[in-house]
Amino acid sequence: MTDEILNKGINDAPSWLIDDGIPGVGDRPEWLPEKFKTVKDAMGSLSQLEKKMGTASVDSYDFGEYKETFDSEHEAFKELGDFFKEKRISQDVFDKTLKTIDKYGSSFLPDFEAEKASLGEGADRRIEILGNWMDSNLSKDAANALKPLTQEYGTATAIKALEEIRGKLMENNPSIPNGASTDGAEQETVEQLTAELEDPANFKKYKEDSKYRDSYSARVTKASQSSNYIDKFGN
Repeated sequence: MTDEILNKGINDAPSWLIDDGIPGVGDRPEWLPEKFKTVKDAMGSLSQLEKKMGTASVDSYDFGEYKETFDSEHEAFKELGDFFKEKRISQDVFDKTLKTIDKYGSSFLPDFEAEKASLGEGADRRIEILGNWMDSNLSKDAANALKPLTQEYGTATAIKALEEIRGKLMENNPSIPNGASTDGAEQETVEQLTAELEDPANFKKYKEDSKYRDSYSARVTKASQSSNYIDKFGN
């Protein structure tokens, strides 16, 4: 019986190995995954994983294509950079992070081309008129603050609101109440002329018919002179 037990222990393969040819003692450790034949195999895999996870220390991160989009000196980005350095995060991961932040922020911006399309064919002209009016009547700071509402941050609603404000100001003419002339004849207002050119047919005519364009410009000049506000129209 004793020989049988000894032979059984010699012939049976050990349940785990420290290295090839070096059997482990006792039951297989719980921390040694079944997929590894030896402890050495497991340690080698762990070493490879650490190499993949770890990267060389980064002194400073390059904002690359986003250097004009994000302020690298902003406290939020400084904190992000310090955290990434501490965790030894690569430049590639930093690039991906910036791209994700930019994508998220851009998702809140309106589709400006779609907004313009909803205004109709004369949208570009209407925006140009608003821009000229801002430059002529507002301070540089005020104009610069409002112009984004007619450009990359613009919506059809915002553009219409600015047109309404502009129209109300054009009508505010103490010398000719309500836009009517003193001799009883109806005096055209800048608002009326703007509405005329917003009609796609008139806008097309303005571009193609030089006589209509000259006449229209003269009418605009006359209407502008009767107002307390300057309103420039580009040809």
